[in-house]
Amino acid sequence: MQEKGHAPWLNQHRHYHAPGTAPGTLTNYHPECETPPKVTMIQYGQDHFSEKTVTSTELPLAELRDDMISWINVEGICGLETLSALGEHYGFHPLSMEDVLNSGQHPKIERFDDYYFLVMYLLSGQSERDTSQVSIFWGKDYIITMEEEEEGAFELVRSRLRNPKTKIREMGSDYLAYCIIDALVDRFFPRMEALREELDQIEENIFSLQDNRIIEKVHRIKMKLLVLGKLVWGIQELIDGIQSEEVELTTPNINLYLRDCYDHTVQLSHTIDNYREISNGLIDTNLSLISSQQNEVIKVLTIIATIFIPLTFIVGVYGMNFNPLAGPLNMPELNWPFGYAAVWIVMILLSLGMVYYFRRRKWF
Repeated sequence: MQEKGHAPWLNQHRHYHAPGTAPGTLTNYHPECETPPKVTMIQYGQDHFSEKTVTSTELPLAELRDDMISWINVEGICGLETLSALGEHYGFHPLSMEDVLNSGQHPKIERFDDYYFLVMYLLSGQSERDTSQVSIFWGKDYIITMEEEEEGAFELVRSRLRNPKTKIREMGSDYLAYCIIDALVDRFFPRMEALREELDQIEENIFSLQDNRIIEKVHRIKMKLLVLGKLVWGIQELIDGIQSEEVELTTPNINLYLRDCYDHTVQLSHTIDNYREISNGLIDTNLSLISSQQNEVIKVLTIIATIFIPLTFIVGVYGMNFNPLAGPLNMPELNWPFGYAAVWIVMILLSLGMVYYFRRRKWF
């Protein structure tokens, strides 16, 4: 599989052909992979439902019925056998099949002769690296989803299909396509909740000034938000493209559901923008607290230094080597019996007086 990185379609590990390769060339980027993909084949109608899990080496495509909606979900893009078999059976264009293998595409929808090709992304876990491409072939009576990893992302959709009383069993492939898109969009909300918890934890610790990695942590969250924002923006374009281009495979009722899904992406976009503002605010607050702390330290050190300036002057004066016996002006106080004590008393009173003065001025 493609190594997951922080910006899926800008990832430096994205697969690509050598310069000059013919368009539509299918290349196996994982010839060493030994685990065949898991393929779940579902056929359904109002009064019929069948489900079968097979491997890529035994795809029973001949059993597919034209009077039923077929959903083939491939978990794990390993090798070319499954993709080639599906492409030959349904007549997929080589360019769309190439995009399945060249993972790292921008979320998009492309129209071909008798089907649409969609690219979306699946979020799993809580890391910005847990992101994988999902390729969707959408035809009149079939949906084919191809996941990079075996994640079980559509298990809830399959559970709804197993129930004969659900709306999905009464609808066509357009409603199934909506359910798949909606399931992928819903994956963003737990990730956003996790980021919110991280921001709350940082906000709780920021005033203690004991965590020296706050700016680093906030920066990582901002990078995650950047990736999620690009993904959500791409999905918004995709859904808007389905509605604005009047996709022939959709019915008017489906547009109502798609608008709801689009509203979810708008909500995600607003949340991402809010989290970015919170992140910027946390960085500004942290820098302000650090600056304030430094100012307090500098103020204390300045006060201490100011108190010691006259004391240093006094001890400097009496540290000069003058002989009091040489004349009346050569420090006669050096011979006083209480001269040492008098100097200490003067220095203590001077220090206390300066401290009192600073306190009156509210300098500390």
